[in-house]
Amino acid sequence: MWSTRTSDAKYVQLVARSSDGTVTGEWIQEGAIFTADGGHGMIFNDYGGNRYLVLHSPDARTAFTKKYERPLIIPYPEKG
Repeated sequence: MWSTRTSDAKYVQLVARSSDGTVTGEWIQEGAIFTADGGHGMIFNDYGGNRYLVLHSPDARTAFTKKYERPLIIPYPEKG
């Protein structure tokens, strides 16, 4: 997973996967998984086996924006 900014300055979370499962393999970009101004995500499973994406949103770059970053936890489905 990685984060970047769009042309309209929104922060997005994207996914890329290695074609052979190794860090040196060819990386295939799968696209955005969160586009509502958040990033630096991690995926985790809870004790019940449910998968979630946690990231910060919105992206508050300075104290003057009056936007406050907070954790956002959303269900993250298994890729089938």
